[in-house]
Amino acid sequence: MIRKVYSDKKEFFEQNAALGTNLPYSEDVSVLRDEFKIGSKVIANRLACQAMEGCDGTFDGSPDVLTKRRYERFAKGGAGIIWFEATACLKEGRANPRQLYINDNNLDDFKRQVEEIKETAFKENGAQPLVIMQNTHSGRYSKPNGVPEPLIAYNNPIFEKDNPISKDRIVSDDYLDGVKEALISASVLAEKAGFDGVDIKCCHRYLNSELLSAYERQGKYGGSLENRTRLLRESVKGAVDSCSKDFIVSSRLNVYEH
Repeated sequence: MIRKVYSDKKEFFEQNAALGTNLPYSEDVSVLRDEFKIGSKVIANRLACQAMEGCDGTFDGSPDVLTKRRYERFAKGGAGIIWFEATACLKEGRANPRQLYINDNNLDDFKRQVEEIKETAFKENGAQPLVIMQNTHSGRYSKPNGVPEPLIAYNNPIFEKDNPISKDRIVSDDYLDGVKEALISASVLAEKAGFDGVDIKCCHRYLNSELLSAYERQGKYGGSLENRTRLLRESVKGAVDSCSKDFIVSSRLNVYEH
């Protein structure tokens, strides 16, 4: 049995010895206060708030009252990086009707949100965090109107078992071309809103991630490794080419993807 939560360090030492993992241990956490440089940007410390959706935006995709309160608290916490939650690049790719969705009509709302994060953090801690927007399409988990409306790369028997999703929900290559352009456009909007970078999300079986295992899919987004990684590679390259050289373009990947 792998223990996930330790009540004290003794339990950690016991399991470490039993498993022979030889994981290092130190009570000196001063390294977490050190600055760190990424490109031209300096991060105040080694702490990060990880991306977690609040599902509390407005119906048009803007940050709402609870969203703002959450990021005010994160900003006061003093982390060097705030990894801003999954923000949809297309309306139909939202995981719920209250998921954030950046677009031309609400760009000013996102600008204010980023400004508030940075102003609050500086006032509270004397330093502004890097704010990275997670840029996403929810794929099989899309629920823009409150009910499942999956958009899938292929039918997956592991997840669907005896209840496969209708084949008409398998997206076409043309649709994926449009998703690529939407991910690039959302990255450009994120920079305009004041974010320091984007994370073109490719994990947890969302659309970009699902394509990585689309071995049996036909066309330019399936089969070979080149094809299965096409959406990720081309959307990342498009964002890099379309944004300034100081803007960070990253991606969150699963440790293992089969």
